[in-house]
Amino acid sequence: MKASKKTNNRYPIIIMIFASIFITESCNSEKNDIYWVNSIKSDCPDSQGQMNCLLVHKGTTTEAPQWELFYSTIEGFTFEPGYFQKIEIKQEHLDKDNLAADTTGHKYSLVRVLEKQKDSRFALNSKWVLKSINGNVIGSVGPDNQIPTMEFKLSEWRVFGTNGCNNYSAGIENITFDSIRFGLMMSTKKMCLEMTIPDSFDRVLFNSVNYQVKDHLLIFTDVNGKETLSFKKVD
Repeated sequence: MKASKKTNNRYPIIIMIFASIFITESCNSEKNDIYWVNSIKSDCPDSQGQMNCLLVHKGTTTEAPQWELFYSTIEGFTFEPGYFQKIEIKQEHLDKDNLAADTTGHKYSLVRVLEKQKDSRFALNSKWVLKSINGNVIGSVGPDNQIPTMEFKLSEWRVFGTNGCNNYSAGIENITFDSIRFGLMMSTKKMCLEMTIPDSFDRVLFNSVNYQVKDHLLIFTDVNGKETLSFKKVD
């Protein structure tokens, strides 16, 4: 009986040892997450100045994505402009006592790329020459005018060009696969002899809320689906 009792007393000790090992392993375990990486990077200021950061959405689908600036690097991951990438990453907690002042306390490593999707918005990343305004084909311009142009730089979320007289630049507040919202326009203030086309261009630009790219043409429409501006791609 005494031997049996002595043996039984060992079980709580063994259980405590295994529990301790399990807890330790759990604390040191690596956590894998699924992220979607946007096809476009974004400016992200930090203490060292201006950076260019990844935009990530934490989740398995891109329905109603919540894009966030990602200030860290992901070891082994290659960003590809023009492609959404669904990735699995390993997150490790670093020892805070050995961290530099500007580090996040986490290390991220690529486990695998799960999926890639081409971003159709990148078809806009080109220079476009105006073809028509409100369905009316642009013919000749004034002696000191140019044919209006539009050029996208999605990496900077802006569009720029000439309205036929003045150079302009506008931010892009939001852009989806078929809709766009332009921000405040900045432009030069030159007066040309013929202002009909430049004035019309400026008016309809901010009525343009939807777009499509087809057969080297960029076509904008208003909220009612009426064509506002059309452009031809510059080769």
